[in-house]
Amino acid sequence: MVIGNRKKVLFKIVPYEYRSLEIYLEKMALKGWKFEDIQGEFLSFVKIDPTKIRYWVDINGTNPIRNIKDTIKNGWTNKLEWNLTYSYNKIDIYSREDGVEEFFRPIDEEEKFKDIAKLSLKNISMTLITVFLLALTTLSDEFINLIVNDDKIIMLIITTMIIVYQLTHITSFVTWYIKGLISIRRNEKVSYKVHWLSKIRIVINTIVIITGITALIYLGIFTPDNSINDVIGIGMILLLIVIIVDLSGKNSGSVSKKRRIDIFNIIGLGLLILILLGRNYIHEDTNHDNYNNLNKELNLTLEDFNDKSVNASRNYIQENKGVFASELWFYDEGSNGDLDYNLFESNYKWIVEKYLDDKIKWINTLGSSTVEKVNYNKDVTLYTLQERNFYMLVSKNKVIYFINLNYRYDKDEFINIIYEEVFLNEN
Repeated sequence: MVIGNRKKVLFKIVPYEYRSLEIYLEKMALKGWKFEDIQGEFLSFVKIDPTKIRYWVDINGTNPIRNIKDTIKNGWTNKLEWNLTYSYNKIDIYSREDGVEEFFRPIDEEEKFKDIAKLSLKNISMTLITVFLLALTTLSDEFINLIVNDDKIIMLIITTMIIVYQLTHITSFVTWYIKGLISIRRNEKVSYKVHWLSKIRIVINTIVIITGITALIYLGIFTPDNSINDVIGIGMILLLIVIIVDLSGKNSGSVSKKRRIDIFNIIGLGLLILILLGRNYIHEDTNHDNYNNLNKELNLTLEDFNDKSVNASRNYIQENKGVFASELWFYDEGSNGDLDYNLFESNYKWIVEKYLDDKIKWINTLGSSTVEKVNYNKDVTLYTLQERNFYMLVSKNKVIYFINLNYRYDKDEFINIIYEEVFLNEN
């Protein structure tokens, strides 16, 4: 991304691919972009005239320049004419603008390989933990909670992409390590250039960032939940703190002492402000609570059984509506008992079948007997479990069930009314 005379490029730095960073920085200099800083997984460049610049990357002393410790003075290596451009988190990047090749101290390739492998393994260990936690979080959510919630579907897609990204990172490291061992045994130099899997990882990472920003905008603006305002507010405060720190101190890794604001922080702050304004405009006259009083028209209420609510303070519905499916939980207390049911709807047959299988497995664990299946008619099937007063009617697009039904009404007539109100006019 180019803004003015500065450019941000996504580039994941890993120890076993440090040579790729050197090559990339040199190519960028020839294109007129001089390396300036590293911010997270982004490289920062400033516009210059196309110049031949030689770069040298040393990660935790695994790739030192000859006599470097004796020649560093005030942030530069005066005898070898290498400028210390960046130094942070065990990464040192040197540059010299004449582009002349320099003789460097011979290095024990095997020891270098072992050191870089150890550093990379630390990074991989964190990756493994990330993959495990993301997979655990993703797989722990029930199917029904996921399929009726667009927010969770979007987060599942992003999480899956992150997991794939991290797995390519692990695979890339293992591939490099095996090839490195073979090279050492053959007394050959180990390659520290980018592996083809790493190129795939960069593409996936770019897609994750774009998708994440899109999801942030969508969820932030269209999710009718007041808690989102709190999250946005906290995010704005944190960004303001970061901007103030940038103004009051030097860059985290750059040797340069210039005080400037990272443009990404400004963009992020502006994005959060726009999201907050969009939320206030769209949800100005809406109720943000998923738990609503019974103030909307429903297919099945107490009135369908010639009854009425006796405790308005306790009646409510909870509704989750997504692109692929929707679920509604209804509760109302009438003079003949409690009307309590779940209504699930989807236009996708496989989703309805999956929901039905999960519910039958769940209800079978609650009693000593199993659910009985009755063909109510050609379009609707009735499932019952008498010992738990469980009744479930299923069509190709809808599933409605009642558990621990204590509503005092003739059961056959009760089922008929449900069919007429919920299923009769189903397309």
